Amino acid sequence: MGRLKPRNRQRTFLSGRMKLIIGASVFLLASVTIFIVIKFSDVEESEAFVEGDFRSSDSGYWDDEEIWEMYDGDEWVQSSTSPMKDGSVIIIDSGHVVLLEEEVRLSKLIVLPGAEVRLMTNAIRIDKFKGEGYMKVDGVADLGDCIVEGNADFTLGAGGTLKIGSAYGLSKTRKTGNLQLKGKYYFDEDVEYIYNGTLIQETGSGLPVTIRSLTIDNFEGVNLSSDIRITEFIDLANGILFTGDHSVSVGEKPEDKAQLVYSKGAVCGELRYMTHLDTEKNLSIPLSDGYSGMEMVLNITDS
Repeated sequence: MGRLKPRNRQRTFLSGRMKLIIGASVFLLASVTIFIVIKFSDVEESEAFVEGDFRSSDSGYWDDEEIWEMYDGDEWVQSSTSPMKDGSVIIIDSGHVVLLEEEVRLSKLIVLPGAEVRLMTNAIRIDKFKGEGYMKVDGVADLGDCIVEGNADFTLGAGGTLKIGSAYGLSKTRKTGNLQLKGKYYFDEDVEYIYNGTLIQETGSGLPVTIRSLTIDNFEGVNLSSDIRITEFIDLANGILFTGDHSVSVGEKPEDKAQLVYSKGAVCGELRYMTHLDTEKNLSIPLSDGYSGMEMVLNITDS
């Protein structure tokens, strides 16, 4: 796949002039607008297991039967095979990291809190078996460039983390991006989204409007596809977040105490950040014009 180029409207946006507004003061900057308003259940217990279900007993590769246990109808025993598509429930247990390198067909996949699955293949397929099929993530799902397809449902539960590597992010149409399942979707608001692709990415129209946290960790940059509200924190770890015609709101009210952290990242566009100066004496915001490569850090100090 070739590198995605900035859209025409993005080039126009980046080459224009925008303004930084803090209260009633106006500072002219290139291509950056920031509005800052300052005021002084456990799945495993509830699941009814049947003979032939699988769960991880250790970290490792999916096709290594030694990291799997199988339910024999009475108890969990060491499995002699890796999980297969036959309607079985497959559980990645807490504390385990399972790496999947092959294209497989599944029916029911559960990632428990504290567990992680890394999809390191081109695609996997999850289809309903006797009317039931799903991928439930309460831990971490690192999707990489993998396409998750089929007719199953998808759930991202409270406390879960979704790492998105597709250049097209999350799409509402389910025809592009990492998640292309045709079933029902549920995204809890108390989750984290991490964009960590290797090509410039779109967040995608499927990214929910309200999320707990967002991390940008892509050197090539990420384009915001729609307005979003972040209730807890935004981490500009690496690369530029281009907001284009949209905006990012961090914190809906001062008492949210939302945070902005960064290391090698910056924002180009409109950022609305709600904070308390009585609790955050020093505020630093990394800015980029997104065009010349010039970056700067805005420092606000209560003194």
